[in-house]
Amino acid sequence: MKVIAENEGLPVVEAADQKAPNELGQQIFTAFDQVSTANGLLPYLDWATPTMGDTLGAGLQDLIAKQRTPEQVLQELEQDYSDFTSKG
Repeated sequence: MKVIAENEGLPVVEAADQKAPNELGQQIFTAFDQVSTANGLLPYLDWATPTMGDTLGAGLQDLIAKQRTPEQVLQELEQDYSDFTSKG
């Protein structure tokens, strides 16, 4: 993690204990540490819903192929998340 921090990357373990190259970086390290140690971090965006991996993958492919706009893909991502979180 020290090498990652020294090269301006975000260390994912004990982030607050690492020395960032600047003050803003240190604030980010500290905030990341607070969120991750309080179980507030979702490790992978595709874990947000049971279908998000498929939604993300298809959306990115369509963006690359210029078959959909970023706004259209964002709407699909929001719909996937909304459908999942509204179940209850």
